Amino acid sequence: MKAALEALVRTSAIAAAAFLYWAGACIPALALPGNVVAEQKISDTAGGFAGPLSDNDAFGSGVAAIGDIDGNGVVDLAVGAPADDDGGSDRGAVWVLRMTSAGTVLATQKISDTTGGFGGGLSNGDRFGAAVAGVGDLDGDGIGDLAVGAPGDDDGGTDRGGLWILWLNADGTVKAQQKISDTAGGFAGALSNGDAFGSAVTPLGDLDGDGVVDVAVGAPGDDDGGTDEGAVWILFLDTAGTVKSATKLSELTPGFGGQLSAFDAFGYSVTAVRDLDGDGLAELVAGAPGDGDGGFARGAAWVLFLDAAGGLKAFQKISDTAGGFAGILDDADQFGSSVAVVRDLNGDGRDDLAVGAPGDDDGAINAGAVWILFLNADGTVALHRKISATAGGFVGPLSAGDAFGAAAVMARDLNADGVADLAVGANLDDDGGTNRGAVWILFLDGVPGAFCGDGFLDPNEECDDGNNAPGDCCSPTCTFEPAGTSCADSDLCNGDEVCDGAGTCLPGTPLDCDDGDPCTQDTCDPATGCHSTPGPAPVCLGAGKAVFELADKTNDARDLVKFKWLKGAETQLGDFGDPTATTTYALCVYDYSAGTPSLALKVVVPPGAGWQSRGSKGFRYRDPAGSADGARKIVLKPG
Repeated sequence: MKAALEALVRTSAIAAAAFLYWAGACIPALALPGNVVAEQKISDTAGGFAGPLSDNDAFGSGVAAIGDIDGNGVVDLAVGAPADDDGGSDRGAVWVLRMTSAGTVLATQKISDTTGGFGGGLSNGDRFGAAVAGVGDLDGDGIGDLAVGAPGDDDGGTDRGGLWILWLNADGTVKAQQKISDTAGGFAGALSNGDAFGSAVTPLGDLDGDGVVDVAVGAPGDDDGGTDEGAVWILFLDTAGTVKSATKLSELTPGFGGQLSAFDAFGYSVTAVRDLDGDGLAELVAGAPGDGDGGFARGAAWVLFLDAAGGLKAFQKISDTAGGFAGILDDADQFGSSVAVVRDLNGDGRDDLAVGAPGDDDGAINAGAVWILFLNADGTVALHRKISATAGGFVGPLSAGDAFGAAAVMARDLNADGVADLAVGANLDDDGGTNRGAVWILFLDGVPGAFCGDGFLDPNEECDDGNNAPGDCCSPTCTFEPAGTSCADSDLCNGDEVCDGAGTCLPGTPLDCDDGDPCTQDTCDPATGCHSTPGPAPVCLGAGKAVFELADKTNDARDLVKFKWLKGAETQLGDFGDPTATTTYALCVYDYSAGTPSLALKVVVPPGAGWQSRGSKGFRYRDPAGSADGARKIVLKPG
């Protein structure tokens, strides 16, 4: 199926100037974000990449941002070369590129059947590296991990496909791996011969809230509804990288029937776009480069609105005839061969979308192109920009058959200008030899600041706490809030917190809720503050057995209250404190007849006058006049 798509040859070329369309107005391309302001090629002969590559490796068939694995402050990339022959024909490989801010390669590590610590075992024709995606730090070691598609894998049957989860070391080698296929990794979905599961992969965030990233995997050769109509699998992963459960999106998905046609290759590419519809979940975009809207294989991209279970709530198609897209597509452009989220270039608060069309003929036959689509909240296109050999400020050069746009990924902000950068695969580029492949780093024009608040510290940010709210010591512009700025939380009990000027919220002084009354229980409620209720203080010791005597005489002067501790936990001399100087004693009598305590009697004896130390025998209090609430005698004995 994939080979057939790559073999498509366009028979006509229509020259067109690049224009952006907004509310029906035609505006010159240089007037809006998305234009290329600089570029850097990475190939067998360019960009500091030492390879080596061989003819027909198809380097650039997949490209992924994997975070800053080497700690130099610049995001690193993984690039697939699925036709690499390490160990056997077309077994495939992935190159880990440690990057510089200029978009050149600082160092490389190859992962294949014979190198890079990968012990999974590949077979001829697996095409490992046809798709790659950074999936975050799965094992919490501070290093980004990687998902790699192998759509030619034969587990269970011919070309059913597979997916590898790779845990990486800081040098880009593989620490561990887990395979997901028709026969491995807990995947219970039914795959068929030629499904090409693993042709595309993207992280979706944590859809089910279990703390583990979930992924979408394309199977463009799936035959639900018709030959090669395609499908996308949503995989809910566990911490071991195996599948807990899976949901399939295809022609047979309720509410989606009738939308696909034979050879659409839905799922040939996938990416996730941050929440467009406000439900707190990312949207999924799936490419269908064989779609025939407007003409043969002009292609399409589908914006899919998912629920937390991976089910389909709604969808929007973008093609030559749908979704508000006003760009000019021609037969065999294969729009949708790649899709990539691009962080908000035009400052409208929504992510933008890059869509590859490697069969585009701008400048030369099949030189390729990438479209930048500025989306509305419903997934339709508000405006667009084309990047090709003749449009969008891209200098190149591109040559016939380069297939620029075969893969794409946001490379975050390599040059620290606050604007998203884009890595675009041209997997049939001929630098160094036939179809060795290349990747272009495109530094784009746009409104700075789109990365602030996404939880990833970029080079131009002092802090990034995953939100754009003030009052948490990291400002809405990702700078440290000044020392002394309030960062109080919702807990009244822990005092008033303030920022230290370096991103840390310093703890406040906890509230002192002691009301000075030994016969009340003093507590603090985080929402309402201090409260005092009748009851013995938590620090009081309890008697196992005691005598309480209450005598009410006709002569009030002869009234008597007497309490004697008979049995209970052993008391040490130190438990008594020092009533001659600092320790207050109280007798608190509570009435529980209503079910909750109410204070019936309180006798408080302050420290000092009347108290006498008896050494190791304890303390005695005498006051015949009963000047302290009528208390005349107290004896404290350890034991």
